[in-house]
Amino acid sequence: MAEIKVFNASGQAGSTLVAPEKLENADSKMGLIHQVAIAEMAGRRQGNASTLSRGEVRGSNIKIRAQKGTGRSRQGDKRTPHMRGGGIVHGPKPRDYQQATPRKMRQAAFRTVLNNRLQNDRLMVIEGALSDAKTKTFVGTLKAMGLSDNKVLFI
Repeated sequence: MAEIKVFNASGQAGSTLVAPEKLENADSKMGLIHQVAIAEMAGRRQGNASTLSRGEVRGSNIKIRAQKGTGRSRQGDKRTPHMRGGGIVHGPKPRDYQQATPRKMRQAAFRTVLNNRLQNDRLMVIEGALSDAKTKTFVGTLKAMGLSDNKVLFI
């Protein structure tokens, strides 16, 4: 049985909690964690890059020169992609990068991460109402627990 350390508001170790069976028996699914993390980061992307196509570029659509008789190459209008100032072919347009991740997949990934923390003795519980406390008090509690130099996720 895995145990979770319980600290009081002053940072002193107190009792322990028995980890739930569902959390303790969570499979190690690193691929699932990766997939959920990638989906989360993709959803944060702006996706507002945009270029003008040849139909959106300003300018005349008149033929540059006569088709025949000049001895030069055939040309259409000035805004074709191969001309300077012309439109971009297949350029980026605003889009949504969000990926749909099923709820059970997100929950399984979260359980896997918590299980990993539990196995490495990095999962702790703080007793008391620290959510109402000042930042100074909370930082003092973390220092007393020996976590002031580490990254901490507080839930």
